[in-house]
Amino acid sequence: MRKRVFVFVAFFIVTSFLLSFAEQTTLKMEAEDTEGKYVVVEAQEASAGKYIGIDHTLDENNENNYYLIFKDMPATTAIKMVYGTGSVVGGEVKIYILEGEQEKEVGALAFESTGGWDPFGESMLVSVAEDLTIEEGSTIVMKATMSVNIDYFEFVVAESTNPKTSDTLEMIAASVMVVSCLVVFRKKHPLACIAR
Repeated sequence: MRKRVFVFVAFFIVTSFLLSFAEQTTLKMEAEDTEGKYVVVEAQEASAGKYIGIDHTLDENNENNYYLIFKDMPATTAIKMVYGTGSVVGGEVKIYILEGEQEKEVGALAFESTGGWDPFGESMLVSVAEDLTIEEGSTIVMKATMSVNIDYFEFVVAESTNPKTSDTLEMIAASVMVVSCLVVFRKKHPLACIAR
């Protein structure tokens, strides 16, 4: 019986762990649908018929001339960017979380030269920033360190919040109690289960 109890509890723990990370989805967003300051280019081959261009130049106040803003973000763990750039060298699109008036860098989308500016067709490349921790409701800002054209983004998000550690422990404790009750009932001592 102890072996059965152990197998049941182990199965429950593994299942809970896998389910907590299984509920993920990918949300696509056209680059031209974001807020910020950028150049929009119409191109029939691009996703939704348009792509955008952002640069790394600064204005007279030493602020970025070009940037992207995403408000009310879902809980995000990774971001994919489809891009093209004719620059000789690559760069990064840095990702910041806006905390009050401060920007906290949480990741970057590194990109290399594609040999052409159009972010589709044979010159299309993909960059992915993984292991991000962007909480639901956050505002993020993106700024480039080199000129790049972007077709669209994909955000890997959790459809529902993953169970907290405390919640998982409570579920395990409840399962152990149920199994204990079954063991007691099997020995025909029902009152012992109620006492627990």
